[in-house]
Amino acid sequence: MLRVGNIEIHKPVIASSGPLTRKLNLLQQAEAAGCDAAMLKLTFVSVPFPGQMRSFSMPGQTIVSPIDKRLDIEEGCELARQARAETNLKIFANLGARGDQLDNWKILAERFAAAGVHGLELNFCCPNLDTTALAGRRTEHGGSQIGENPDTCGRITEIVRKLVDLPIVCKFLPNAPDVREIGRACQEAGADAVHVVGLPTAGLPPVNPDKPGTPDMPLVDNVAFGGSNGSICKYSTFMATAQLARAVDIPIIASGGLEDWRDFVSVVMWGASGVGLCSAIMWYGWRVVKELNEDLADYMARQGFADWQDFRGLALSRLTTPDKLVVRPGVSRIDCDVCMGCGRCTLPGHCDAIELKDGKAVVDDELCIGCGVCQRLCPVGAITYEYKKDLGSLVDRPIGQRRQ
Repeated sequence: MLRVGNIEIHKPVIASSGPLTRKLNLLQQAEAAGCDAAMLKLTFVSVPFPGQMRSFSMPGQTIVSPIDKRLDIEEGCELARQARAETNLKIFANLGARGDQLDNWKILAERFAAAGVHGLELNFCCPNLDTTALAGRRTEHGGSQIGENPDTCGRITEIVRKLVDLPIVCKFLPNAPDVREIGRACQEAGADAVHVVGLPTAGLPPVNPDKPGTPDMPLVDNVAFGGSNGSICKYSTFMATAQLARAVDIPIIASGGLEDWRDFVSVVMWGASGVGLCSAIMWYGWRVVKELNEDLADYMARQGFADWQDFRGLALSRLTTPDKLVVRPGVSRIDCDVCMGCGRCTLPGHCDAIELKDGKAVVDDELCIGCGVCQRLCPVGAITYEYKKDLGSLVDRPIGQRRQ
């Protein structure tokens, strides 16, 4: 169970703020799939500029979205009231304004509190709100620009904290020089939890080679820098979560690229208390939530965990700096009974340790350094790594001299 302030969230997956939480029927689908909480679509007092979602989507990799529809205060509050009346979800309003528009933060907080939400999520993270990116100047527009400045994050959080007696979650990207400073500032200002979303924060789609000069995005005449979401972000999510876990004492919600129970287990073991999903559901449907819940329950039963909080932070003791990294000597091993002789493991340009002999992959122990690349290339899982205590001259030589 995840506790945010006085709100208990009993199921693992939170529906993250985005296209999935912009309408009542989608929130109802989230609940039916097994979510216990949802963060509503980003809401402003007045939407800065009109939008309709357009994206470059590569399933399993990324969604680049330079524009999306946001809600104004009337739409957002009405959605909150409907969600409270028609679902049993824990409803958090995701709200935003410019960093210097403190009155707007106050208005949004008070209006959503009156609408009956369970909590507030302060949006310090949206990467595609900056309208100055090509103008050679920076203004404190909002979104991720706020999340770069701990003083601004703290100031907004403190103002909202004084206004409402609701749980507050501060949502940001790890794009500040030190994400730990952002987390600490939010905690010290009264936040009940932080929500970190893995980078990369922005990108552009490729260009369509069959239409020279035309961005490969449907139904647009031009393109802007857009937020990059999807699987590509998960490794940044793991890193930022681990950094925050050592810096704050409040719950950490993590999202960005997470797709299945393995990702859930990983990010919780790096220190997250809760997990949000978005892009995976956009690609594969609400069944992702059901499958994750079922697979996670099976995993916890096998490992003897009663709750996902039981394994929170288990990996943090293994986190160190590169100079302290323990590199064990070892080599790759091929299971010849499984190997199909496809030769993919012989392709890495940096490696000359594997070759095909009589239709099977064979490893030269003297040349193999156990780099970790070939295993994931194998389509049938024939490659493992073996730690060797007695590799003779291979062990005796310093790592940097084994192979040049």
